[in-house]
Amino acid sequence: MPETTQPIDGGRSANGRKKGGKEPKSIESTMEVRYRALVEQVPAVIYTDSAENIFETLYISPQLKSLTGYDPEEWLTDINLWNRIIFPEDQERVIEEYTRTYTAMVPSVSEYRITTRDGRIIWVSDETRLVRDRKGKPLFWQGVMVDITARKRAEQIQGITYRISHAVISTTSLEELYTSIHSILGELIPIQNFYIALYDAADDLISFPYYIDQYDEPPTPGKPEHGLTEYVMRTKKPLWASQKVFTQLEEQGEVEIIGTDSIEWVGVPLMVGERLTGVMVTQNYTEGVAYAQEHVDLMEFASTQVAMAIERKRDQQRIADALEYNKTLINSSSLGIGTYDTSGECILANESFLKILGTTRDQVLGENYNQSKIWKKSGMLDAAREALASGNETRKEIHTKSAGGKEIWLDCRFTPFTSHSEPHLLLSVDDITISKRAEVDLKIYAARLEQSNRDLQEFAYIASHDLQEPLRKVLAFGDRLASKYGDLLDETGRDYLKRMRDASQRMQTLINDLLSFSRVTTRAQPFDVVDLNSLAQEVVSDLEYQIDRTHGYVVIENLPVIEADPTQMHQLLQNLITNGLKFHQEDTPPTVLVTAQILDSKCQIQVKDNGIGFEEQYLDRIFKPFQRLHSRQEYEGSGMGLAICRRIVERHSGEITASSKPGVGSTFTVTLPIFQTIGERAYVQ
Repeated sequence: MPETTQPIDGGRSANGRKKGGKEPKSIESTMEVRYRALVEQVPAVIYTDSAENIFETLYISPQLKSLTGYDPEEWLTDINLWNRIIFPEDQERVIEEYTRTYTAMVPSVSEYRITTRDGRIIWVSDETRLVRDRKGKPLFWQGVMVDITARKRAEQIQGITYRISHAVISTTSLEELYTSIHSILGELIPIQNFYIALYDAADDLISFPYYIDQYDEPPTPGKPEHGLTEYVMRTKKPLWASQKVFTQLEEQGEVEIIGTDSIEWVGVPLMVGERLTGVMVTQNYTEGVAYAQEHVDLMEFASTQVAMAIERKRDQQRIADALEYNKTLINSSSLGIGTYDTSGECILANESFLKILGTTRDQVLGENYNQSKIWKKSGMLDAAREALASGNETRKEIHTKSAGGKEIWLDCRFTPFTSHSEPHLLLSVDDITISKRAEVDLKIYAARLEQSNRDLQEFAYIASHDLQEPLRKVLAFGDRLASKYGDLLDETGRDYLKRMRDASQRMQTLINDLLSFSRVTTRAQPFDVVDLNSLAQEVVSDLEYQIDRTHGYVVIENLPVIEADPTQMHQLLQNLITNGLKFHQEDTPPTVLVTAQILDSKCQIQVKDNGIGFEEQYLDRIFKPFQRLHSRQEYEGSGMGLAICRRIVERHSGEITASSKPGVGSTFTVTLPIFQTIGERAYVQ
């Protein structure tokens, strides 16, 4: 960002943090060494700015290196480093926020993106507050910078899911839906050139209903050729193709040049379950505008939502077209029209009116609606009187039977008018029986849509399952690299290799946990007789290594026999006991006590430990996926264990909660029915 000409306190640049400078005397106190030693253990970047100028940094903790890749010394000596690493689109806003904070001397929290030394774009939360002495004199600005990339990514994914789902409802056509999808994804991914290709397997045809490109015109529908789009269709896998990758595929005979050659090309398959419905593509022709892995990941995730959205919209449009067709058929015939004088006697009726009502002209012309049983029973009489009294048209749908006994729905309009200075009534009747039946069909379709949404739960299982094979290869080749070439690597190389293997192991754990989470409903077993006492002993036996390693102790009191899924009960107890063993206090061997009691028709199981505990304000948070109260460096894990427990308990129509006190321990309470009332039953003595 260019230098701001307006100085802050003696000419310091408002958009560049002035580094170094003379530190306040309060910072040079005897507590400085202790203070810095303390903050350098915090999993965040801690910094101190001058009280006179918030843009003058006096100290920044070493955690800066792991967050940004830059050393604290670089930060303190390079005046414009902070400016340069702020994402260009965020620079102006962030500088304004900091200037406003300094002027008002109030705390602030700013969230913005930065570019790390290795080119990654991450999100940070930067919180700043003014520290004063006991007399209220400003001493310095204290700041904390935390990596919130994961949260932002989750918000982006959640936002994409919601907005694409909402677009299905808010748009009136497939063309509008395609445009909305382009707009939604364009806020997160550089997709100036974007197209959606749809595949009709029945006719083996590929079409391009949405195609935005700065060079090429939309291809005409036809048989699949041998381009990159068709390559993704064949492999059913995402493809991130640079010019080098494209050349390799071309040399291998996998693809041919079709259209203008792009610098980068990203395509993801559109899948509904196991069925390929098309491909979603973005490509770039401009040097300097590059895609990142996060863009490819977002495209891949969004592809499932897009595929389902297009499928739902196409179904909706087919139904809407059917309804419009029915409406056209009805409107092609003249409306039934009848007029009534001030006394309520019919003075005119056309043929359509007679046909719709299934009556004769003599019957209608001799009838007064004030004495008609049908008018009274159906509400037509009240609607007619309301229209005459208000002078405004009244509309009412009538469900009745024709003279021949046929059940019909009528759309009736009661319009008052004056003839010969006397109030009259015009009744327009439209037979809407077909459209009403279509509404019933819509409700059935809505139920099917609900089922399709439940099928989306399979997504986590499928995605996690498909990730396992490439991850196994990463782990295998990492092991081979370490064993065969480890001695050839320098210290930095070995460090990089270790980080890669550690990250791969964490990914493996996460995938396994995702699979476990998904399998609670997608791979569940029928309920059966389960002896919780025997099951708990098996769990303890399985955890023998962890118990020995932590010098822990697990006590299983008498547990009952209930009706449940044996595998899921094993996982439930294992997760809860493992929690007690893992989150133990330093220098204190963990003790886990498992007890149970019968409460009427339910069984209450308690797993109590003497671990570190937690604040109960976080009670709801701990049962959500990927939620952690501690850093990975403190305690390993993926944050899925208790989420899996909760899902298992809910599948068994039970409840799970916890009570805890920091430094004392936690008690997890699970309440389950002794007998299950759904699914396959098992007899429990």
